Amino acid sequence: MCQRRTTTFDLEQRGQCAACESALYLDAATSTTRCPRCETKGARAVGSGRHVLDDNGSVVDFVPSWLQDTDTVMRGLLREVEWRVCDDVVDGSLVAQPREIAYEATGAALGVPYAYEGLATQLEPREFSPTVLDLRRRVERAIFGHDDGFFNSAHLNLYRSGADHVSWHADEDDDLYGENPVIASLSLGCRRTFAMRRAKEILTFSLDDGALLVMAGATQKNFDHSIRKDDSVERRVNITFRRVLRVSSPDRQLLMPASILTGPEGTRFPVMRDALLSTAFAALLPLELLTLGSLSRGLESLGYMPGRRTYDVRQGRIYLLSARLRAYGVRGDGLAAWLATTPDAGKKLACAAALAPTPRFCLVFCGGNAGDLGYRIPTLRHLATVFPDADIASFDYAGFGLSEGASSEATAFASLRDFCDSYRERRGDVPLVLYGHSMGASVAIDFATSGYPRRRARALVLDGPPASIFHCLGCGTRASLAALFGRLDYYPNHRKIGTLECPVFILHGLQDPICPPINARRLYDAAPPSTTRYEPIFWVPGATHGDCASVAPDEFARRLRRFVNAALGLPPRIGAGRDG
Repeated sequence: MCQRRTTTFDLEQRGQCAACESALYLDAATSTTRCPRCETKGARAVGSGRHVLDDNGSVVDFVPSWLQDTDTVMRGLLREVEWRVCDDVVDGSLVAQPREIAYEATGAALGVPYAYEGLATQLEPREFSPTVLDLRRRVERAIFGHDDGFFNSAHLNLYRSGADHVSWHADEDDDLYGENPVIASLSLGCRRTFAMRRAKEILTFSLDDGALLVMAGATQKNFDHSIRKDDSVERRVNITFRRVLRVSSPDRQLLMPASILTGPEGTRFPVMRDALLSTAFAALLPLELLTLGSLSRGLESLGYMPGRRTYDVRQGRIYLLSARLRAYGVRGDGLAAWLATTPDAGKKLACAAALAPTPRFCLVFCGGNAGDLGYRIPTLRHLATVFPDADIASFDYAGFGLSEGASSEATAFASLRDFCDSYRERRGDVPLVLYGHSMGASVAIDFATSGYPRRRARALVLDGPPASIFHCLGCGTRASLAALFGRLDYYPNHRKIGTLECPVFILHGLQDPICPPINARRLYDAAPPSTTRYEPIFWVPGATHGDCASVAPDEFARRLRRFVNAALGLPPRIGAGRDG
């Protein structure tokens, strides 16, 4: 049974540092006392700006004096926040932490208590107080350029004097924050020293009143950090904004079966309809055997309808040949274009991209089964407005547009691999985010689950994805084609996605007559929970097949940005100016 001790200061009175006679502090992580002055001798002071700390993806952004109205904010926090002292278990004893704390959250994070090894009682979050909510919005606009509701939790620390401190620790909790969390720390009040360490290397940041420090990428895996004890300073408040990831359950009430034959409202007799389709298919199976697979080839070819070519590539740019597209105001100017040579067959592969000066990542759009690059120009332009700091790229599958070769499942998969190789030759090792629409979702899933280390996708977006060809045709009953003839099915995405390792975001129109919304549900359920928790399924009322972005443009942009930022763990550079 733990025995209560009033404060950590009782344990810290074991003596002074023999070298410098400074008061020791209790390092709760190791249950030892340390000298705050001696252990930071030789530390390197770090100034403002972005700092890449190592070759393993550890990145820190630091802006001193970022917040202007600090006095007003401090008064609001002291008045609104429910401060309390919590206990740690040190050497079997309950020890009061050397600071007051609070934990606030919103949305899904409200249902997630906070705990760590050594904390006596887990923290139950309160709803964001008004001042914290306002700060969250301002911090997000500074970091990401938009207020998308990225941060859904806030840890607050009140240091009553310089004797209050935080021991060495890392906010590394993959289950709670993912592999590469973005953590924003805002300081108010008296200046304190923030230290980071890795082995014998120690970095220090001077956190003044209004300082904003953002730790991103693999920083939490590679570095510990602490707030040093300093008897000469006064009160300070720190707010640490984080994003809690939580597995959510899609709303089953929204999933009405739909198909191209039954319409968006489904059918009154789904079992009968699925049974009729399965009977018809079973009657064709002997013909399939006699013709050595002509029916299978016919089913596969349904996914490839390139149509007439709508563009040409001239002097590194797309030139539209289609008067119909030009009449709709589609223009190819501003898009770079090139014809890559595939390494295996030496054929041409048509590629296009809206290029950013210094891309944070490349979003690769994998289109559906109809049309070529000319039809995708509006999509690329729209995605470029959502991510102005990224390259937005696309390509034509073999047999589409200017891409040479025969259209098939295998050549579609190969086209994406060849594009990624060609893009990296031109732009370097830029992180890849795959965006697959309809049949393109099948291509993106294959790439993300096939284990290409050099071309590894960092994140996956699926827009109107089919669980398989047969799943698109049926109503999901036990008499459906997918249930009875699943092994003969093309594009078995529901089986492949079970091996996915990167984060995935799924969006689907609820009135989709081509690919029923139940497909998205099947893929979500089949994917590992660790990959789907970054952003719940985005059901879009009123959207059909491929128009989610136009039906709900603001919510589409907000949720897509939020997902990508969480998946990559590396935000844009913070502006050097102060908060307005």
